[in-house]
Amino acid sequence: MLRRTGLILLLVIAACGSKKEGDGGGTSKGTSGAKGGAKGGAKGGAKGDISTLFTGKTPTLPDEVAKATFDAVEADVFKAVGADSSYMTSKTHDGVSYDFDFTKEEKKLEKVTIAAQTELEPTLTKLWGAPIKNKKGEAFWFDPATGTRAFLPDYAKGKRIAFTKYGSLERMFGPKGWDLAFAAGKPLLGATVDELHTAWGGKLCDYDREGANVKAAIEEYKKEAFGMWHDKKKSLRLCLALPRGVEQYTPLGDTVTFGRMGKVEEIALTFQNGGSVELAKQAIDFFETKFGKATELTNTSGGKERYYFDPASKRRAIVFVGEESVTIIYGRYFPVAEMLAPEAPNVVSVATKSMPGGTVEQAASEDPEHFNPHGELPELVYPASDWVRQETDISIDSMSKAKTAYAYTVTFHHSNNEAAGDEVFAMLEKKLGPAKKDSKWTEKDQYFNFKAKDGKKVEARRTSQQWWLRVTK
Repeated sequence: MLRRTGLILLLVIAACGSKKEGDGGGTSKGTSGAKGGAKGGAKGGAKGDISTLFTGKTPTLPDEVAKATFDAVEADVFKAVGADSSYMTSKTHDGVSYDFDFTKEEKKLEKVTIAAQTELEPTLTKLWGAPIKNKKGEAFWFDPATGTRAFLPDYAKGKRIAFTKYGSLERMFGPKGWDLAFAAGKPLLGATVDELHTAWGGKLCDYDREGANVKAAIEEYKKEAFGMWHDKKKSLRLCLALPRGVEQYTPLGDTVTFGRMGKVEEIALTFQNGGSVELAKQAIDFFETKFGKATELTNTSGGKERYYFDPASKRRAIVFVGEESVTIIYGRYFPVAEMLAPEAPNVVSVATKSMPGGTVEQAASEDPEHFNPHGELPELVYPASDWVRQETDISIDSMSKAKTAYAYTVTFHHSNNEAAGDEVFAMLEKKLGPAKKDSKWTEKDQYFNFKAKDGKKVEARRTSQQWWLRVTK
């Protein structure tokens, strides 16, 4: 009898000392997750079927914590759900607990994690549909309309689910059209450094460190005849609040880039998909609906680039699709078709009245918005043309010490799109008449001569991926 009793006691002690499923794992804070697993497991039992914990057809918090509002301050969250700390056990389901994660400085709710004793994916799939999985195998469910997502972090082996807000394409960019919802009412394209900082404040997150450097680069370029713009400090980081796609944290790769005239030319936004082909396709489909039909090009590295244009507003979007992410470059452009419009009075529509033949001072007064002295190599600077990201510059050419300019030159790039180069040739002939091959003409280096109706001479040169034009009197 004693031996039997001793055996029972040993079994009881062993059972009490064993580790329950759900222990460990933790959250970003590193402590509340372990605590939740231990407490939830200790209760045991099966009060409340786990399938009744979740509701809705999209990611939805359980009823007992549904009043927890993301971005609400800590005290308001605790009051709303009846908690007195960032950890709370379920009152309706045994073995279930909640962890509330708050931002470090403002103490605002950014994540709710639910720990259970059983694997959650089968139950959630029945409710919310099949998840999207990244390369790590983590399952994600998204609700673009509300900007809420839920995912099963890999460390928890399917027994924890985290809810957060995220920057959905639909909420960030808005409905069909060229306006960006996240920038509504705020200056962006065409803004100066100061205008951007005033409007966006702390979201221009490296302004304190780099803002002065960008301003200095703009001024230096104006003064240096041989200064190169591509190696200048011309971008600032834009830190928007919410993670995107399968990102766990606030994105760090977004940039705002300024042009040589000191104004924003483009903004780059990256959406991580964790290797999910489905998420990448969703992004492509969204932009196709948002901006219209794309022209897809293959770059020199074999990557795909999708171009969208709105000639009316002179805005353009370029979408790069990679294995791990989708990046959109949204910016200004100046259509080549408008530059070479047949009805425009000049060979290049943006050339001022006195070009060529007038003084530099005349050109500066005729188009002060786009005139850049660039030391002793004056130019007019316009947004990029259709198929390139670098700005379009129209140089004003004069002989040393001459008071007047004898010519102006411009280059139109059609990188990775030779068909666009053919279109430029057609535009030139429509505007100036049939081309005449120059004696320097070769198949790879094609020189042509035109004569405009007003008597100006036009030398045109086509090489790989670009056209170069020089207009003289």
